[in-house]
Amino acid sequence: MRIEEMNKDLKQAYQTMVDTVEDLVVNQGENLQQALHTAEEQLSEWKELSQAEVEEITTELKHDFKKLDENLNESREAYKEEFKKEAAYVTDSVWSKLLAIMNTNTAQLIAFEKNLKDRVDAIKSDDHLTEHQEHTQWDSEHALWRAEIALWKKEHAEALDKLHTIETAIDQHSQLLDEHAQAITAHEAREHEHEETMAKAEKDPTSHVFEVKDEAKVAVHEQEKQEHQQHAELHDTMRKHHFAMMSLVNKLYKETRQATH
Repeated sequence: MRIEEMNKDLKQAYQTMVDTVEDLVVNQGENLQQALHTAEEQLSEWKELSQAEVEEITTELKHDFKKLDENLNESREAYKEEFKKEAAYVTDSVWSKLLAIMNTNTAQLIAFEKNLKDRVDAIKSDDHLTEHQEHTQWDSEHALWRAEIALWKKEHAEALDKLHTIETAIDQHSQLLDEHAQAITAHEAREHEHEETMAKAEKDPTSHVFEVKDEAKVAVHEQEKQEHQQHAELHDTMRKHHFAMMSLVNKLYKETRQATH
C-alpha cells in the first residue's frame, strides 16, 4: 500500500486493527495469526471499507510486523524513526502498540514470518522437531536481548548526562548551605552583642549610656526575631530537601553496587 493512497478512513482502520490485535495478543493471550484473523473479520463489518481494502490493510499490518521482526537485532528506538519514514501512518501510539504485540509474541512472529511449518515438514525425526523449536525460540530471545542491550546502552549514556546534572545540583546545594551557615553566624553575632548590652545595663542601671543602647536594641530585637523565624523555616526546608536527595542518591549507589558485583 502506498502512503499517498492511505486516506483518513484507511488510517483509522489500520489504527483500529492494531488496537484489536494488541488486546487479543497482549491482554487475552491469543497467538498472532488468530488475532490477525479476528481483527480482519471485525474490520470487514465496516461499511466505509470494501473487502479489497480490508485485505489490503491486513496485508500492510502483516508486512509491518515482518519489518519489525527483521530488525529485532537493531535497537528498537534507533529503528523507530526509519520505520516511521517508510510508514507515515504509524504514530507514536501505534508504534508502542506494535512493540507491545511484538514483545509478547516474539517466538510467534519468528515462526509466522519464517514459515516454521515448512521447516518442520522437512524434519525426519520427532526428536529433531523439539530441538528445532527450541532453536527457534532461542533465536527469537537472542534477537530481543541484543535489541534490549542496545537500548540499555543508549539509556546508560543518557543517565551519565543526568548524573552530571545531579552533581552540579549537589554543588549548588552545598553553596546554599554555606550561605545559610554564614547568615546564621551573622545573626548569632548580633544576638550576642545585644545580650552583652543588656548584661551591662543590668550591672550599672545608673549608666545613661548603657540605658540608651539598651532601648535602641529593643526594635532591633524584633527584627532579629523575625530573621530567626525565617532562618528556622529555611533550615527546615533545606533539611527535608537534603534528606530526600541523599535517600535517592544512596539508593542509586546501592543498586549500582549490587549490579556490578
